[in-house]
Amino acid sequence: KYAEWFGPVGGKSNVTVIEIPEGWGSQASLAGGIIQTADAFRDKAQLYQVYHELSHFWNVNETDKPSPRWNEGLASFLQWRMSAQLDGWSAWDARIERLESSLNRNCQTDAPCARIPLADYGRAELTDYSYSVGMAMFYALFKTLGPESFDKAYRTYYQQHRVTGGTSAELLGAFHDVDQRSDRIFADWFSTTKWRSRLAAGEKLRDIVNGYAR
Repeated sequence: KYAEWFGPVGGKSNVTVIEIPEGWGSQASLAGGIIQTADAFRDKAQLYQVYHELSHFWNVNETDKPSPRWNEGLASFLQWRMSAQLDGWSAWDARIERLESSLNRNCQTDAPCARIPLADYGRAELTDYSYSVGMAMFYALFKTLGPESFDKAYRTYYQQHRVTGGTSAELLGAFHDVDQRSDRIFADWFSTTKWRSRLAAGEKLRDIVNGYAR
């Protein structure tokens, strides 16, 4: 399914999945395969963890140093998209409400993530927030552009840069070339913290996302 969306993955296609105890960190690479905590295999509802790690095979080497790790936000979005595709998961509204609560709780006015944009998370050592802020950004892109244009934009970026590596600017450019409505989303969620001021002013995350399509 990921290959259908984003094209063939670079490197080998035979992947080893290694189960490790709960409480450790999962990870994935084409060289090492997937190292996944045991809880992901004990309950079908936890399979999104596998989908998260598997999606990292469709990441290029980020040449921004240090990286803002927006790829974790992409993986956090794709884990739920894949759950909906394969397992019938349909709790998007509840997931977005929980995401909004997390953003409001963790990025209050005096928190670094309220003033430092995602683009600078690597330099500011804030990449733990790349999962949530990045997920909101990619969810907004998907809802606004639709699956066909979203997949075309990311497929173009991945296929053009999977050998040489790519920058965040090149990611933004790939989406811009497909649909310029993406510019506003990246401006709010990647280049600035306008998303924070909008939530702080009382806007609901779902309303912010739906507004980009207008």
